[in-house]
Amino acid sequence: MSCVGNASDINQTFIIEPLSITASTIVSACTALYANNLISCSGDTQILLDTGFISVNGSIYTNSNLSASTIYGSIFYSGGTDLYTVIDTFSISGGSFNPYNKIVTYKRKNNSSFNLLLPVRTFISNTATTSSNVLLQIDSITGITNNSNSFIISYVNAYKDNQDYGFWKRTLAINKVSGIVSIIGENADFDRISSGLTSNSVVYSANSGNVLISISGETSKNYNWSSNWEIIF
Repeated sequence: MSCVGNASDINQTFIIEPLSITASTIVSACTALYANNLISCSGDTQILLDTGFISVNGSIYTNSNLSASTIYGSIFYSGGTDLYTVIDTFSISGGSFNPYNKIVTYKRKNNSSFNLLLPVRTFISNTATTSSNVLLQIDSITGITNNSNSFIISYVNAYKDNQDYGFWKRTLAINKVSGIVSIIGENADFDRISSGLTSNSVVYSANSGNVLISISGETSKNYNWSSNWEIIF
């Protein structure tokens, strides 16, 4: 049976009755079955393929779900918008991490961006050397959030040899209002120092919107210093 111009074409309507009436619900075509419409009389109509594919030159419409293990297409629309365009426009093109405020800034292809605050600990490090007891700035703590309170955890150590050394850990309570930082409190959490150094060998001071860390060593002794700090909002 075909509708391709052959003189033996049959231009009729065939009604396939359910199993309870005809004892068969199968239409078999070994080569091809041509029809302008396949209409369900009642219930569900299924087209089952063991292997092979359905090729459609026009559009496929469904009032329910379209399910497949793989769907290929050059354009997928949602509400009149090509989803490929949406995905490409808002896809991530890059990002950067600010260790001072622990924020990752992601950039999209459309030049917009969004931020993500990471719940991680990030220590900022710096180093210096001293050969005298003259006060030297080793670090400047920046990135303190304006109009808020925060804690600063600071670790400083000095090393010369097993006889000359120093370890300092401090917790600072910080208040910053209108860009001006105030050190509300300073707690000495840990001190281990050799005889030539003191608890005051490490000094913290407010400088406008930042906190400065300064160190002082010993005359004629070369110390290697390191500073590590973290802001806790």
